[in-house]
Amino acid sequence: MKRLIMALLVSQGALGATRSEIDRLPSRADESKVFLQMRNSIAFIESRGDPSARNQKTSASGKYQFIKSWDRFFLRYSGKSWTAQVPSRKAPQATKFRFGQIQDQLFNRYFEIVVSPWIQNVRKQRIGETYTDPELVAIVHRQGTKGAYLYLTKGHDPYAGKYGNRHVSKHILAMRKAMRFENYLSHMGDQ
Repeated sequence: MKRLIMALLVSQGALGATRSEIDRLPSRADESKVFLQMRNSIAFIESRGDPSARNQKTSASGKYQFIKSWDRFFLRYSGKSWTAQVPSRKAPQATKFRFGQIQDQLFNRYFEIVVSPWIQNVRKQRIGETYTDPELVAIVHRQGTKGAYLYLTKGHDPYAGKYGNRHVSKHILAMRKAMRFENYLSHMGDQ
C-alpha cells in the first residue's frame, strides 16, 4: 500500500524526486539530491546536525552519533578515527564546519561499505519491502546490521529504552518526517 501511495505522489510530482530515487539510494555516496537529503536527515535526527554533539550516556558523538567502537572501522577505511573528528563544543564555528565536512565524508564511507551492501542483501532476501531505502538507512544506522535484521524479521528492538534510546519505530517516523515522507506515511502508523 505504501509503495502505491508513494508511486501516486511521485507521479504527481508531490515529492520532487522520481520513484527510483526514493525507493533506491545509490550504492555509492555520489552526492545525489536524495542521498544528501537522507544524510542530512540522519544528521538532524541524531544531533540536530551538530558536529560537536556528544551523548552524555554513551560514547556516541558528532553529527551522526557514532560510538567509539567505530574508530577502528574509520581508521581502516579512511585513515581517520571518528572521535578525533569531533571538535569541542567551544570550538569556533569555522572549526565545527570543517569537522562537519570531514564527518560527512566518513559517513559516506560508512554508507558505501556497510549500509549499501546491507540494504542490497536485505532486498535480495525480500525483507523489509515496505520500507524505502532511506527508512532502511535509519533502521540500520540506529540498530546496527544485526539489530536491524532482527527488527525487520521479528519486530524486536533490543535497544529501546537503553541509553535514552526511543523505539526504532519512532526513529523511522522521524526519518519520514525529515525526508518529508510523513505526508502520506505517518497516518499509516508503525510497522
